[in-house]
Amino acid sequence: STPSVRPAAVVPDRFEVMTLENGVRVVLQPDSSIPKAAVGVFLAAGPAYEQAATRGTTGLFATLLARDTFRRTKEEVSLAVDAMGATFTEMASQLSCGLWGEALSSDFGALSELVADGVLGPKFLPATMELERAAAITACKDAEDDIVEQARLRLFRQFFGEHPLAIDTQGNATTLARIQAADLGAAHQAWVVAGNLVVGIAGDFDRRQALEFVQAR
Repeated sequence: STPSVRPAAVVPDRFEVMTLENGVRVVLQPDSSIPKAAVGVFLAAGPAYEQAATRGTTGLFATLLARDTFRRTKEEVSLAVDAMGATFTEMASQLSCGLWGEALSSDFGALSELVADGVLGPKFLPATMELERAAAITACKDAEDDIVEQARLRLFRQFFGEHPLAIDTQGNATTLARIQAADLGAAHQAWVVAGNLVVGIAGDFDRRQALEFVQAR
């Protein structure tokens, strides 16, 4: 019998890149194959931008972006995401962090506002921060007993030496315990500046609506 041949995946190859007057960079990648759109705001961060005594600041900072904002409580954010059936999550790496979401194209406006509010107007409430910090500390302690995780960290140190890429983004129990809400506020002032932000929008979105969003926010 003739083996079945899977159709080649359609990968959009057209990016539109622009820089707003204030220095924010915007990357658009239209793809109308499915009626969904994604939007994210990303910034340079990570170990190179942290103090050695408070490693893990980037990961904790990113987590809090997806929680309370000046417009909504974390419960209201969760309800809004559930109502759209959207994906809404933070990301943190050794080079960057940010907040992004994906939803049906019809919800692009509402989703974009959630992302913008999280990045531009987070509330680093001490109670929420302490809860998330405790979870991060528990994850660090669990990782200490994970042989695969320890091998990964050893490889980082072997290949990258003193470079920030060798440093684990989640920090450790000692450094995480030192982080206070004021530290996250200071990170926000330092990192969330126009020249350090990239807005990425992909999928089946209305270009005019997308540009109105980035210009407004």
